[in-house]
Amino acid sequence: MPAIQAILPVLADKENLITINAINIVTLSRIFGAILAELLLTVASLYALFLVALFAYVILYVFSIYLTVPEIVINKKKTKARFREIFPIISKKRSINMILAISMIPLLFISGFNLFVMEIGKGKADWFIGILYFIEGASVLLAGMVVKKVFKKYKKQIKVLLVTWGVMGIAQLSLSFSTLYLTAIGFSLFGIAYGIFKPLLYTYSQQKVPPDIHGKFFAFKTMIDRTIMQICLVLIGVSLDMIGYERLMIGLGICMLLGVCVVLFSFKNEEIREEDVSSIS
Repeated sequence: MPAIQAILPVLADKENLITINAINIVTLSRIFGAILAELLLTVASLYALFLVALFAYVILYVFSIYLTVPEIVINKKKTKARFREIFPIISKKRSINMILAISMIPLLFISGFNLFVMEIGKGKADWFIGILYFIEGASVLLAGMVVKKVFKKYKKQIKVLLVTWGVMGIAQLSLSFSTLYLTAIGFSLFGIAYGIFKPLLYTYSQQKVPPDIHGKFFAFKTMIDRTIMQICLVLIGVSLDMIGYERLMIGLGICMLLGVCVVLFSFKNEEIREEDVSSIS
């Protein structure tokens, strides 16, 4: 994943970068991959499916050999930076600090997504869980189709990120009501908000972070994300047993909304205006 985010600005032009970031292969695999796997399990064994997956990885590896990435020399005199040398750059650039801060809080919900779906699906029909995955995934894909228009229309990209962040918080609050319709609405809201939030964040990162440290930055960000997700997964599992699903959703929703306020007060509107990416012409 870090390598993909690092090479996308090289392979794609600036106008189409947001669209390519919005093409969410993970979401596609979660929707259609899960359906296809269930269908194949009815006619094939689990061992056979693992062999098919292995064969697919081999084909992917062969194709990657023929992938050519143009090399852009930014500064010929500059020596190759070591990984630890990105930390002073990150600490000095407020825009990069903002990227890291904004990207962390949504992980509170994403890390426990499967646990929440299983908790909601208790006592309900088997197809209900599949419907929830479909609603969330389809909402992400729908948002990906309009994210480029949002990117062009609104010049203040940080404010758009904060608004979608707040919508995710509202979605989590709505999930605290264990009704079918509010659950569907909550998953839809979260999917749409996250479908806009993620490609905008990646595009903002790719344009604000110096190109010569793209690989190291996204590797560092991935390490932070994975660490937070593992910690949150443990805490969410414990919290579900201790305080229950409804109270946990209320707590996570409040944390999301408070996080928006903290970022606004920490970086202030003046800095947000200075750090915004200009719209694509």
